[in-house]
Amino acid sequence: MITAWAASSSPPDKLEVAKRLIDVCLVSVLLDAGAGNAWMFREPKTDVTIGRSEGLAVASLHAFQRGEFSGNPEDPYRVNAQGLEAFNVEKATAMFQVDIQNPMSGLEGRTNLLIALGSALKSRHDFFGEEGRPGNMIDFLLKESKGAADNVSDRRLHISALFHVLIDGLRTIWPGRASLAGISLGDVWPCHALTRTIPHLVDDRQASTSLSPPPAGLKFSPGAKATEPDGAEIMVPFHKLTQWLTYSLVVPLETTLGWKVEGMEDMTGLPEYRNGGLFVDLGVLKLRRGTVTSFYAKDSISAIPRFPPSHPAIIEWRAMTVILLDRVLLGLRTRLGAPELSLPQVLESATWKGGREVAKRERPETGGPPIDIESDGTVF
Repeated sequence: MITAWAASSSPPDKLEVAKRLIDVCLVSVLLDAGAGNAWMFREPKTDVTIGRSEGLAVASLHAFQRGEFSGNPEDPYRVNAQGLEAFNVEKATAMFQVDIQNPMSGLEGRTNLLIALGSALKSRHDFFGEEGRPGNMIDFLLKESKGAADNVSDRRLHISALFHVLIDGLRTIWPGRASLAGISLGDVWPCHALTRTIPHLVDDRQASTSLSPPPAGLKFSPGAKATEPDGAEIMVPFHKLTQWLTYSLVVPLETTLGWKVEGMEDMTGLPEYRNGGLFVDLGVLKLRRGTVTSFYAKDSISAIPRFPPSHPAIIEWRAMTVILLDRVLLGLRTRLGAPELSLPQVLESATWKGGREVAKRERPETGGPPIDIESDGTVF
C-alpha cells in the first residue's frame, strides 16, 4: 500500500504517510476485539478465509482502502469524523461479511464504537485538528517532542504524550461502566480481591484474595475521594485497547518518521485472553470451580466457563496477567542474556503467540481461550 502511494501521480510526503498509517492503525485496533470462534473473513483477491485478529485486520485494511472511514470519496486513504459518524450496522455487516452462517461477536458494539470515535475526534481539535482526523495527532505530538525545530524526523517523544492523546482524547468513546467524580473510567474495574478472601482465580504458587461476585458495575458519587475504601482504591486500571493503540502507533512514529519514543517501560502488558489464557492453559493460574459452578455446562466437565468482563474472576485473571507478564519478561531477559528485550517483543513473539498456539493444541476444534468472555467488542 505504501509502495502504491509512492508510485501514484501525487505521492504523499513522509508526514502524510505517517498520518495515514495512524488513521488505519487506530481504527483497526479498535475493531480488533474478539470476534468469536465462528467468524471468518474471505479475502476477495485470494479467496482465502481468515479468522480472528488477522481476519479483522484484513477486513479493516480493505475498508480503509475503499474509503469506508473517509468523509470524502475522492480522498479514501484517511479516517475522519465525517466518515465515522456515517458508519452504521449495515456497513459493518457488509465490511465483515457477517450473516447467519458467519456470525460475529460484538458487531453492534464495534459499530457504536466507531460512531462514538467520530464524535470524539470532532470534539478535540487540540488533538485531531478541525477535520477530526486521528493522524492529525502528529501535529500535537510534534509540539510535545524534542529536537530541532526545523526537522520533522529527528525528534524524541515520551510515550506519556502519546498515551495522553489516546486516554484523554478518546475517553468518551467507551461504554459507561464504572465512574468516578462523574467521569467514566473506561476499562477500569473493581477488584474486590484486594479487600476480601475466597479467591475465584489463584496463582497456584501463592494464595490470593478475592470476593464473592460484586455488582456488574460500580458507581461513585461526584466528589468521591480516592482514599475511600468502597471506591477508587479497589479499582484496577487495564486500558487494554488504549495501551494496544499506544504500542501500535509507536511503529509509524519510529519507522516512518524516524522518531525515538522514550519511556516504553512505563507501559504494562496487555491483559487480554491470549496472554492470560497462556497462564491458565499452562497451569500457572487456576479457576476455582466451586465458586462459579453455574457458569459451566452441567453435562460436560470439560466445558469452557463463560463470564462477562465485570465478573470478579475475569478482573482477577486480567490483573494477574499484568503481573505475570512482567515476570515472564524478567525471566526471558535472564534466560536469554538479553537485558534489552522489551515487553512489546515478549507480547508479540512469546505470550500472545504462545497463548494462541497452546489454545489450538488444547482446544483444536475452536482454538479459543480456556475461559470465554462475553464480548461486546469494546474490551477485548
